[in-house]
Amino acid sequence: MPNIKKLLSQLELHDSQLESINMNGQGQLDLIIAVDEVWNKDLDRNIKGLRFHAVYEISNFKPDCLNVIGIVAITCLSDYQSDIITFHDANTDNTVKVHLEFVAGGSLTIICKDQAEFLV
Repeated sequence: MPNIKKLLSQLELHDSQLESINMNGQGQLDLIIAVDEVWNKDLDRNIKGLRFHAVYEISNFKPDCLNVIGIVAITCLSDYQSDIITFHDANTDNTVKVHLEFVAGGSLTIICKDQAEFLV
């Protein structure tokens, strides 16, 4: 399974719209995204978003009127204290913070295992 940076190198999130967020009891988080077709001309049209397999926390979520993605930043968190997470990987070297900024002032920040896949 690809790491998040590798996955996002195939998908340009700029100008795409976050439509919904779904999380299950196993820690999977699905971001349903209306992918911008101008920035992603060569991308499979069946891709509907991203699935993060082990999300430890949503540390910030401020929706705005549009939820159009402007900036995406990924930061490694090798010192993240994940002891209380029941489904965590003992290796915290693969824990990252993913921060999305929306163009109208909103944002979403999650802390998760550095694994994701496309939703089709």
